[in-house]
Formats: sequence, structure tokens, C-alpha cells
Amino acid sequence: VTITGDNYTDTQNLYGNDSFTWPNLAVGSYTITESSGNEWTVTIENDGNISVNAGQTTTIDITNTYNPGSLTVNKSFLYDTVVNPDDIDFSVSITLESNVTNFEDTIILSDTKTSHTWNNLIAGSYTLTEESGNEWDVAIDNDGNVSVVAGQETIIGITNTYNPGSVTVNKSFMYDGELVDPKDLDADFNFSVTITGDNYTDTQNLYGND
Repeated sequence: VTITGDNYTDTQNLYGNDSFTWPNLAVGSYTITESSGNEWTVTIENDGNISVNAGQTTTIDITNTYNPGSLTVNKSFLYDTVVNPDDIDFSVSITLESNVTNFEDTIILSDTKTSHTWNNLIAGSYTLTEESGNEWDVAIDNDGNVSVVAGQETIIGITNTYNPGSVTVNKSFMYDGELVDPKDLDADFNFSVTITGDNYTDTQNLYGND
């Protein structure tokens, strides 16, 4: 906080609700200003203009209002190669944790809710992590290291790429208690094999040991 007069200037560093008195000032007009960076909106009584009167103490109030930041996470799901996407569990757990304070919050995103914003965050460094099991390969911008800036919105992206599985059917033939080669038997070796899931079904025609 700086006081400035016609032939006098002085700066004092104040913390929290500190107060300070400049004594022995000459009578006259002065201006009070404050430098506090962009984390605070500063309101000074009477715009900082004061009059110092003989034998009196002039009081002026300064109010600092904190400018919080915000963080928005945007989620992308990549699963184009999956033949039955309706069976995918898209629910993933995302945690934001401050590296300075004890702030920690966990939210759930899915294919129906792919974005979330944390408002009123204290400026500083944060870590964003995701828990989604082994079904997804997860890529977080900047490895999840986030800087929240006072009065600004920070945006970070998370991309999930699905790891599909597969099913292989192996056919074998028994005759008279022994494994046989279809070529050795006079029989119809055409078969229809069907796989069925909650929201998926598919049939393949196999022949012999296919």
C-alpha cells in the first residue's frame, strides 16, 4: 500500500487484515494506492483520495475481493473399432486435487456428460487424474498438471481410447470317443456359430475345423 503526497511517498507491505498508520504527516492531500496483482479486485474508499488535518488521524478503508479461477475438463471417447458400443461402460471417475491446499473433488463423466467445470478455485497448481479401469487408454493434456489462474478459465482435455477384446472359437470333432479329421468322415460339417451379448448378436458359418 502506497501513500503519495506532493513531496512524499512511502510504501508498506501489509498481510491479511493488517493495518498501518503513517504518523507525523504534513497537512494536505494524499492518495492511497495498492498493488496486489490480478488475484484481487481492490476497492479503496473515496478512490484513495484523503485529506490529512492538523492534530487528527484520517482513516481510509481498503477492501480486497478475491478473483477465483475455474477449470473445465472436456472428455472425448474413441471407440470406432468396437462392433457393439452399446455394451461399453462409459462411466469414468475424475479427481481434481490441489497441490497447495486440501481441496479434492471427484466427479463422474460419461458419454452423456462429457464436460465439467470447477468454479471458485484458488489460483495455483492442481493435478487431474482419472480412474477408468483397463478398458480405456487415458491421455490427459499436460499429464494432468494444471495451473489455475485468478479470474480466468483453464480448459483441459482428456481422451479415452477403448481397448476392445475378442473371442476365438476353435472347432474339434469326436467320433467313437476319438478326435477325427472331418476329411475322414462322410458327414455334413457346416455349422452356424452365434455369439450373443446384452446388445449384440452375430452369426458366422464355419466349416470343418474353421
